[in-house]
Amino acid sequence: GTRLWSDGNNWDLNTLPADGDDVYLGTNGTASTNLFLATDSAGLNSLTVSNGVTLTFTNWSTRLIATNVTLLSGGTLTCTGAFSDSQMSNRVYAVCSNLFIAAGGSINVNAGGYAAGGAGSRGNGPGGGASPGAADYAGGGGYGGKGGNAYGSLNTTAYGGGMPYGSPTNPVEPGSGGGNNSVGGDYGAGGGAVKIEASGVVTVDGSISASGGSRYPGLGGGGSGGSVWISCYTFAATRGV
Repeated sequence: GTRLWSDGNNWDLNTLPADGDDVYLGTNGTASTNLFLATDSAGLNSLTVSNGVTLTFTNWSTRLIATNVTLLSGGTLTCTGAFSDSQMSNRVYAVCSNLFIAAGGSINVNAGGYAAGGAGSRGNGPGGGASPGAADYAGGGGYGGKGGNAYGSLNTTAYGGGMPYGSPTNPVEPGSGGGNNSVGGDYGAGGGAVKIEASGVVTVDGSISASGGSRYPGLGGGGSGGSVWISCYTFAATRGV
């Protein structure tokens, strides 16, 4: 079906989760399931994501709101991407008291930011890598630092990497895409954005990842990494990445 959180037909009780509910997302078999959160959730008591389920956030302002959020092994939060809009389109945004990511659980927004450039185009985003047009290589995306330069076939002209942008103390923006030569390719998107507002404990025994996409082999530039912004009372991890 629609796989939208807001469609009551997707829930066992044929009704949407309401304030104070405990919500469990799991699968009965081995197949993975994707559910899309396009508007704020209700103020849940708890959300547990497990067993091959991915909860995908769409839209920049969409928030998961819950007292306790638990990602068990195989449970993932992610965002749709990559996007070429001039405005930031989507991210993972959770407002909670406590967040626990168990080993094997993850928040993964790799390559979920600004898209790479199309054929012969600069990468998308404020730090998009430059494009040499029909030459051999293109620049990488910038964000926390300048993107890597690339060179034409004669190594005589630099095709610049994207410039830095954003705030190191309030990192909320996605990463920018790498440039592309005239061939193009589905590579080099910037990393996505993660924002966690927790009043209690954030424990990461699994992983939170916002890596940029790989370069187009020998041609386009790689995307810059995205952002991870966490506020909490206590941060803990034993095996987390």
